[in-house]
Amino acid sequence: MKRLLLISALCLAYVPLTFSAAPKASEYLYQKEVFVSPDMVGKNVAVQLEPQEVQLISRSFDNVQLVDQNNDPVAFEIYDRKPEKIKEDLTIFDVSSQKEGDPTYLFDNDILSVYSFDKKKDGTGPASVLLDLGSIQWVNRINMFYSDRNTLRTYEIESGLTMDKIRTVKARSAMEQTVEFLTPRAMRYVRFKWWGPQIKIDDINLFASPQASLYFAPKASQTYRVLFGNPKLKSVRYKARYSIAKKEIPFLESSRMEINQLLPEDFDGDGIPNIEDNCLTIKNKTQKDTDQDLVGDDCDNALENKNRYQYDTDWDNIGDIIDNCKFDYNPDQKDRDNDGIGDACDNAHAKESVLNVRTKPYFFYGIFIVLVIGVGAMFIIEKFKKKPEEK
Repeated sequence: MKRLLLISALCLAYVPLTFSAAPKASEYLYQKEVFVSPDMVGKNVAVQLEPQEVQLISRSFDNVQLVDQNNDPVAFEIYDRKPEKIKEDLTIFDVSSQKEGDPTYLFDNDILSVYSFDKKKDGTGPASVLLDLGSIQWVNRINMFYSDRNTLRTYEIESGLTMDKIRTVKARSAMEQTVEFLTPRAMRYVRFKWWGPQIKIDDINLFASPQASLYFAPKASQTYRVLFGNPKLKSVRYKARYSIAKKEIPFLESSRMEINQLLPEDFDGDGIPNIEDNCLTIKNKTQKDTDQDLVGDDCDNALENKNRYQYDTDWDNIGDIIDNCKFDYNPDQKDRDNDGIGDACDNAHAKESVLNVRTKPYFFYGIFIVLVIGVGAMFIIEKFKKKPEEK
């Protein structure tokens, strides 16, 4: 009997360690206010987190919390999209060409299927395609594949959240294969324009930055808050996690990210008030900021490059602005062939023969030089070889 009581006592003592209480609201670094109107009470609704906010949340989403106006935890579910190629719900809304062929070839992830646009009668108007992404996406990179650079002279990209608010996001410029936005752009509709004598496009890939949304059912018409950002918190508070966003769920209005009003005035204890501190979680009395981007050196993921929002798409602690593989985790930044593309994402490093954008021109230059030398050698041999004696 005594042994049974002892075991029971040990079990009861163990329970609080296993099921710990939610972290205090004052332990989170940042907050985002969410406003619930009376018509949304009791319904399934969503809160959209912007890329700069997602950057401050761990990959396991164990340092984010939703609270009501009394700072009591509220149950929620989370949609978590990792950085990847956008391939769901893409729709060709409009295309300028009437030429036979399937315009979906432009976005089928197959560079062997080419789409050719009609030639413009006046020779000046652009070829274009308008794409509907199906929902708002935060895009940070676009790749365009094309075979003949000589027939594609310039291009331009426009985008918007609605059809009537499409604006230029990449001004007309010389053709290039990769377009990167240092600050991810929110897009729903995207229009591509190309100028040149003959437009042939192999494929277009759009890449989304990390995204997240919280789903919950508000019980009252009041203000809720999303708390997040303390990397030391390890308490998972959400009920479920999804990799595919729920459709037909309305998004609530929310404020921009700000420092949590419940934080101690000097969270890291370095004598610098939170509102002035350029490293909230690390003691840095000197506040040294080499690149003057308002992020202190002790917590900056790109010391010599201004990157206010510290975008780090692959979570390897190397800022996107200097990362040689933005979508692949490679904290060592190894680059065996020194072409500026890390081994983790390079399709042409030391032991492989596949050519990438940077190595391709040098490869063809080498072939050209060999041919010139060969022709020159043949000319010299023909000129100086001994002629046969006349009979």
